[in-house]
Amino acid sequence: MGKLKPVLISTTLFLLLTLITSCRSTNDWNPFIDLAQHDTIVVNSFASTDPKLGKELADQTASALIKEGYYATVSRTPLAQPSIVVDGTVIRFNKGNLPLRIKTNGRSGHAQLQVEILVTELPSGYEGTQFRMSLDTRLTKPDASRTGRETFSWLQQETAKQIARKLSP
Repeated sequence: MGKLKPVLISTTLFLLLTLITSCRSTNDWNPFIDLAQHDTIVVNSFASTDPKLGKELADQTASALIKEGYYATVSRTPLAQPSIVVDGTVIRFNKGNLPLRIKTNGRSGHAQLQVEILVTELPSGYEGTQFRMSLDTRLTKPDASRTGRETFSWLQQETAKQIARKLSP
């Protein structure tokens, strides 16, 4: 029984860490859509209860894709040529309270952004790739929350960068 207890504790910790890690981002990649076969990607405005937020996040995602250099053409408007199309939905967002976050050393007033991304291949229209991503200022560097570097705008940019990385061929 003495040897079983450390194994049980280790297994429980491993499962707990796996569960916590999976809460941040989930994705189902369909092997029939090969991102590497496309040199054009279209990023549509993201659906959101705040239309300005949806447009800004799509603009930032397109900019991040351009900076990454994965695709020859990155467009914010639909194109007639074969391409990958990115649609997004802002599921949840909370702009947080920066002064409160600074005052409480990052324990309160956090900002949060959760998006769901659907990738479609054109001209087939085949929907096969989607993922969900959730970022929160509490899950990053504590000193950044304390000093106020992690604003909601910063969170949007980080989300856009992570979306761009997920869309790498």
